[in-house]
Amino acid sequence: MMKNYMSLCSLCVGSAVLITQAANAQAPAGQPKAKDQDKPAAATKDKLGSKDTGKSGDTRRETRKPVTPDDSKGARDSVKDRAKDAKDDANDRTKDTRDSAKDRAKDTRDDAKDRAKDAREDAKGSKDRREDAKDTAKESKDRRDDAKDRTKDRRDDAKDAARGDKDRRDDAKETAKDSKSGSGSKQARKFDAQKVKPDDLGLSFKDSDDGIAISNVSKDSAFVDAGFRNGDQIVSVNGQNVTRQNDFIRYLFGSNAVSSGRIPVVVMRGGARQTMYVQPATIIRNYETVAYQGRRNPIRDFGLVIDGRNDDRVYVERVIKDSPADQAGIQVDDQILAVNEQQVDSRNDLARLLEKYDGERIDMEVRRDREAKLIEAKVIR
Repeated sequence: MMKNYMSLCSLCVGSAVLITQAANAQAPAGQPKAKDQDKPAAATKDKLGSKDTGKSGDTRRETRKPVTPDDSKGARDSVKDRAKDAKDDANDRTKDTRDSAKDRAKDTRDDAKDRAKDAREDAKGSKDRREDAKDTAKESKDRRDDAKDRTKDRRDDAKDAARGDKDRRDDAKETAKDSKSGSGSKQARKFDAQKVKPDDLGLSFKDSDDGIAISNVSKDSAFVDAGFRNGDQIVSVNGQNVTRQNDFIRYLFGSNAVSSGRIPVVVMRGGARQTMYVQPATIIRNYETVAYQGRRNPIRDFGLVIDGRNDDRVYVERVIKDSPADQAGIQVDDQILAVNEQQVDSRNDLARLLEKYDGERIDMEVRRDREAKLIEAKVIR
């Protein structure tokens, strides 16, 4: 802006000079110029009276063309045009500068937007990759869980098949007991860990160099189902080292052991340690099995093995394959609540109701996964 202002001032000064020259040129020929008015009259007169001798060597004075008013006007118009052009040029340069600044600012904003968009897309891509990795890991875990479930199902089927024979043998034994018992009476043995012997549970021991070893396992005992074999050397029960038969009974049926569920038993077999798991409550229940006169146990006949760890609740520990309970859809860990709308609070309640509705169809209410379900089944006569 300062440069434009200086240019306009220069043009104005130039215009004033041209106008002054034009005014001097229009003055009458006989009238002395302003700078000559102060000279003496004689000198002026001599100058006016002097003649041109025309001698060689004298310089001829050139006569200037008079400046007309049109010339003055043209000069002024030219000055105005140049001033206008300078102003227009200054305005154009200012406008170009503003437009260039706007373009640069717009380009800067667009670049910032593009960078922000790219950053968001990169972040979204990273999130998608993390989600894909999680999905892949979850799928791998699901496949592992499915493989474990299939393996467990095969083991359970094998156990059920092995226990089927055991159940039939138990039924035969109970029938034999029933034939010896009084009419309609129920007989049961009370389990006392201080009095019971390993032989009473179907297990015999012999002394070994490092403690005790199994000399015989009864085919009808729960220890066969748990995986014990003849010759296994007992190392520990529930984390306690075992060197005597009394230690085995004491650690297996201690108060904490019975309430905790499964008890780990470590044995030495073929020079390697192996761990089996035993449920003391199941062993105690089998020891105290109630025999019914003239018929088989109705609970076992229905196809159920009840968990003996709860006195006031009836939970299914095992379902015998192809039994009425299995065909009805009763599952392990179901809690039996009622039979034909009659409440079941104990194992004896269930046995009494199954015996009552012998040969009939029943509605059994169970709790599964915190939801009550009604299952229709038939009691075999």
